Amino acid sequence: MTKPYSSPEIKSFERLQVTDGLLINSDRWQLAHEYHRQRQNTQFQALFEPGIVCGLGVCPIAAPTEIPAKFRDGRWVQIQPGIAIDVFGNFIVVPQPLDFRIASEAIAGDTSTVFLVVSYVDPDKLKRSNTSNGNDLLVETFRVNEKTSPPSDAEIEVCRVTLQTGAVTLQIPKDLWNPTFSELDLRFRAAARSRPQAIVNVASLIDSDPTYDRVMTENLSCLLQSIPSLYPAIAASDSLGRIDGRAPFQPADLATYDLIYMTSQQSLKLIDLQMLTLKKYLEAGGTILIEASIKDTKLEELMGIQKELQDAIARLERSLKANLGEANYGSTDGDDLNSLNNELGSELSAIETELQEQIAVLTKTFKDYAEQLGTPLEENRKHSLRIQPFLFSGLPRVQGNPIRLLVGGGIVFVIGDLSSAWGNTDDLELPRETIRSAQELGINILHFAKQRHHLIQSMQKDPKYAPQEAPSTPSKRRLTNLFDKLT
Repeated sequence: MTKPYSSPEIKSFERLQVTDGLLINSDRWQLAHEYHRQRQNTQFQALFEPGIVCGLGVCPIAAPTEIPAKFRDGRWVQIQPGIAIDVFGNFIVVPQPLDFRIASEAIAGDTSTVFLVVSYVDPDKLKRSNTSNGNDLLVETFRVNEKTSPPSDAEIEVCRVTLQTGAVTLQIPKDLWNPTFSELDLRFRAAARSRPQAIVNVASLIDSDPTYDRVMTENLSCLLQSIPSLYPAIAASDSLGRIDGRAPFQPADLATYDLIYMTSQQSLKLIDLQMLTLKKYLEAGGTILIEASIKDTKLEELMGIQKELQDAIARLERSLKANLGEANYGSTDGDDLNSLNNELGSELSAIETELQEQIAVLTKTFKDYAEQLGTPLEENRKHSLRIQPFLFSGLPRVQGNPIRLLVGGGIVFVIGDLSSAWGNTDDLELPRETIRSAQELGINILHFAKQRHHLIQSMQKDPKYAPQEAPSTPSKRRLTNLFDKLT
């Protein structure tokens, strides 16, 4: 997951117009070269996320000998040479190893996390002598800081360490993935990478069930974490939104989200005022994902029986072919087996009929629900949800039960336990292929939600570019009255 870094400022580039006889002075020379610098920064800011390009390792070292004795302790680290790019497209270059002492102290009886960061320093903004002293080169530089608050967008984290009260001796962690006190933690260093085309903001509806809230948060988080490796063209926001389903919705609270997840039970509990807000949310480009779990329901029971009968018929047909041969398959020589096969087929047909009736009742409920939000639901095999970015001819099966998908406008209705296959659920042991297929379908849903939100918003006027009302001009009579009073 990632956070939405700022886009480049939208303004035209200005460059020097060169003509014969143009007098070049320092200001014009600076303008000519600043143009190229701005274009380069804009390019890197537009195409890359900030982070470390190479190097900038951090290791604990002994205190330098030239340091006063009172500062010779176990708090010293060395930052290795390296390159990073900040959020504004500036290159941060550390050309030589740099020794640094972490001076922060933990509050008594508590712990403190210290962030070691580097940032770009524009040499033009540094105070310096007006004379060059024969040196015509201006070296771009950097700054190293330690902070007790997370890095700002303009800062690149190279290391963090958690301190406790008492003597501190910094060291390499024994377990890289679980550092303890005074051990260097490099897990959160961001690498410079291609900027995703879009960042998806997702929220889930919460209610009074803390167990559901925890499980759903874990499942959604696992789906969002799978995006970089499966489809890096999009990214998920660092924070997973939470919307209280027990309180009235505020349009502004929903507006920032591309997709809102809720269960079928939650959706049916919403009151008229909440439904009205959701309708406006859909009209503004939002997407609602509603999942109807079949766990411990009549549907799950019927699907289980259907699967057992299908397996039994398949085994019986293999047995018939093996005993009678292909040529005699279906002949009277295997009357008993054929009779059993027909009986199983009849049972399967009856179960499938009952299954379709149950599904029809469920879909009818939610088709009526979707109509209240102003959009019809349908099962469309050609919908982009089943095509982009991953192609689905058949939808995933979770615990042997097929997933069904109905879509209408910005409503995505899932029949089945799709979300349970997104995460590392304790009570399920799912094959890797099932998890991957479920996550790919989840990414298709996120991709659809982001694309829909973007396209609808792209056809709206941006309020910040709305024309300002011209100030009213006083009439001539008013001006005359004022003049009269002054004279």
